[in-house]
Amino acid sequence: MPGVTGWNKARLKRIIENKIYIGNSKFQQIIDENTYIEAQVTKGIRNTQKTVDRANIIYKIDSLTICPVCGTTVKRCYNSRKPEKTKWCCKNNQCNHVIICPDEIIKKLIFDKLNYIVDNPTVIDIPENKDYVPSIEVMRIENEINRSLDKIDFDEAFIRKNIFESASQKYSEIDDQEFNTQKLKEEFEKSTSLSDFSKDLLINTVKSIKIINTDGIHLILKNNKEIGDVANA
Repeated sequence: MPGVTGWNKARLKRIIENKIYIGNSKFQQIIDENTYIEAQVTKGIRNTQKTVDRANIIYKIDSLTICPVCGTTVKRCYNSRKPEKTKWCCKNNQCNHVIICPDEIIKKLIFDKLNYIVDNPTVIDIPENKDYVPSIEVMRIENEINRSLDKIDFDEAFIRKNIFESASQKYSEIDDQEFNTQKLKEEFEKSTSLSDFSKDLLINTVKSIKIINTDGIHLILKNNKEIGDVANA
């Protein structure tokens, strides 16, 4: 493209795969067909991603991991030659926290933590909700309603609109932790102690994963309850 000088694997791949270079009704041939075929064969041999199983649970784990320091998304940096040196790198340039932890250890830590919750579902409980405290926005709308009602010639349509707006705002502020906690309990209670990693249980219950080190992780469940070390979970 005009003005584009940066090269990367994707651009090179598109060029190598482009049949236009062996000619057609519009373009003159600039390489022979055998060279094109040899290029495809070489590309196939060098493709390090062809054996990657994208259904592997590690790719779901990868999408849930966050930095234990700043909470930013973490990227898995896998080294096929040294899988024991797999890195989990914070994407926040101001943090750049890195944890070295192999895939199998990560999966084992998560497996053990999920099993712990299955055996002890009460650990996901959250404190009882406090009495509702209206937000500043709700108070603003209700004050507007009260001021309008104080007028002799109040605008009924305007007041009705504000009443609906107040109700809508209150509804949006309802704390759904109690509901989510009950749903999580049902999910864990119907699971017996795991003998193998349950991808469905992970997806249905876990919001994010903090990789602390090779000895521990924290699971943040979908009711925002953080399950840390077993001793103080």
